[in-house]
Amino acid sequence: MKLYIENIGKLDSANIELNGITVIAGENNAGKSTVGKALFAVTEVLYNYNEYVESTVKNALSKIISDYGKQLELLCSEYFELESRFRRKPAKIEKIENRCIAVLCKDFNERKNTSIDKHLQEYTQRYIETYRCNKEKCLEEAEIRKEKAKNRLLDLWEVQENELGAEKATKVFGQVFGYQINKLQKISCEGKVFLEDDYGKKSEILFSENKCVSLDYKTPIMEKAYFIENSRCLDMVNEIPLFYRYLRESVKEQLSVLKKYFVEINLRQMLCPQGIYSSFGWGSAVDTESVLANEEDDSNDLEITAMQKKFDKVLHLIREAIPGECKYKSGKIQYWEQGSDKPIMLPNLSTGLKSMILLESLISLGMLTTDSILILDEPEINLHPEWQLLYAQIIVELQKALGIKILLTTHSPYFLKAIQSYALQEKSIGKCKFYLAENIDDDTEITDFTKNTNVLFRTLAEPLRKLKQMEYEEDE
Repeated sequence: MKLYIENIGKLDSANIELNGITVIAGENNAGKSTVGKALFAVTEVLYNYNEYVESTVKNALSKIISDYGKQLELLCSEYFELESRFRRKPAKIEKIENRCIAVLCKDFNERKNTSIDKHLQEYTQRYIETYRCNKEKCLEEAEIRKEKAKNRLLDLWEVQENELGAEKATKVFGQVFGYQINKLQKISCEGKVFLEDDYGKKSEILFSENKCVSLDYKTPIMEKAYFIENSRCLDMVNEIPLFYRYLRESVKEQLSVLKKYFVEINLRQMLCPQGIYSSFGWGSAVDTESVLANEEDDSNDLEITAMQKKFDKVLHLIREAIPGECKYKSGKIQYWEQGSDKPIMLPNLSTGLKSMILLESLISLGMLTTDSILILDEPEINLHPEWQLLYAQIIVELQKALGIKILLTTHSPYFLKAIQSYALQEKSIGKCKFYLAENIDDDTEITDFTKNTNVLFRTLAEPLRKLKQMEYEEDE
């Protein structure tokens, strides 16, 4: 997979290859995080793209037909002829509406608008006949209302598929970049994000003045990308469902950004009683143990067992480091220290421990699959150098076990060296790419130094060299 970025966020341009583990090293404010955000946003835009378009069209059609149906119901109640009281018939009406929406969706996909009038007429007649009211008067009164519904549908037919995609891209990139998508110093220049998959198919998204102006979809993305900015996102996982339904709509809208674009509510969905949303269809169990032992549907048993075996070594490394046990019960993540009879609340854990628990949760709850993309923004923050080495080993083992694509940023020479060393040890160095992000004059550049990683180490170790120089001068 290849990612090309131009005039987006902090970056002037970047050409990034993602085969296994891709590391972007550099100092603060050098554009490292922009790459992760751009990758996350573009995969979110392209994720289940066709289903998104179909769903958006269906929802729009449903709204128009539903609005028209409410007007017909008022007419039917006005011209109701039976002596008994007028009663709504939601089940029958829903069936009539669904049929109308289905044929309209089919026509929309085929870009045919010549049958709209016919479909609306059939819908109107079936609706009126359901309530046994004065047919002639209802049909006469409905004509003006039907014409308005028809005009709304014709307007919808003018919308092209790529316009729907562009609208989604504006929303997703806007929420990820705080609606400052184009590079501020070059706001009038076109911003570009291209994503090419492993088969050479390339999708292109263009931005102008913080708005998507063109989307050419060619790259199907079937699995979600997970962007972990820091381990503190774990704090709110258990709290979201407790207060969500009581929030004002404006606050819900803000929270929906998290729901759609960050990892904490994805984790929450995995824990909720409605079911485990994984690609294996693990059923509706909540506890990890019962999920893995689910016998309701044994069609995936072999696949689940194979996946468990791949994860065994990774989970063993994590659980050896954690001085306690994670449990997934009652729709929540719980952490129990050894010998304790009560769980510790997640906000009370150290950030280093949260980093490990977050990884374990992603694995144990089945969120990561062979097609997943994992984006880690400076994961070594708050980790002791010894745990930096362990975390790097876990990342290398995880990539090797699943073959997933991992993009991570770092400014730690320890962590960078650990990734390289463990990748060499596991014979997966061939799937690693190493880049350096730098501010050069007014530009931000990302350069491929995979074949000369010493440049990266020299850059990251510069502060240590300065300290050594200070010691040398003091000794003299």
